[in-house]
Amino acid sequence: MNYIEKIKNWWLSSREQIATWSRKKRIVFIFLLALVIAGGALIPSRFAVTLSPSVNHRIFFIAKYSAGDTVKIGDYVMVSFSSPLIENGKPQKVIKRVGCVAGEVLLNNDGEFSCYLLGDDEKPSCDGTFLGKAKEFSLKGEKLPVFSYAGVVPEGKMFLIGSHKDSYDSRYFGFVNVKDILYVAYPVI
Repeated sequence: MNYIEKIKNWWLSSREQIATWSRKKRIVFIFLLALVIAGGALIPSRFAVTLSPSVNHRIFFIAKYSAGDTVKIGDYVMVSFSSPLIENGKPQKVIKRVGCVAGEVLLNNDGEFSCYLLGDDEKPSCDGTFLGKAKEFSLKGEKLPVFSYAGVVPEGKMFLIGSHKDSYDSRYFGFVNVKDILYVAYPVI
């Protein structure tokens, strides 16, 4: 008996069993079946999987970003961007961690990026967070552009980073507009 015949026999025997159920039991069964199908359809739209070593997590629950939502340092976000260095410039949806946000100070010391809070005296506080060092060349040997900004992160902008030293992130492509966030991503695994 081949696979298709097995499915057909299972379906026919299941139909016969369901036919013996009471009307109430059939309605409950159909409702639960519809719920499972609807839930299964929603799962792919609520989870994102990344195989890139760019971030420490692989599976994320994603929630649609709304303009009134605030993002803070350490949050993960999904944005769409394109670069001639990635997939021949084809737009990609990527998940990165927020490293620095508007109003904070981004320092760039010879390609080493750190984020500081502004102190009461309008100078960076001493508790800066090291974000990473920009590399000169990609793993493919291509020259990488290094973002050359140092100062207060402008309103509506954020600096995104990856967890891996080879992550292609804001160290190279610069600030990302907060309005370009597609989803906020919550690590599952």
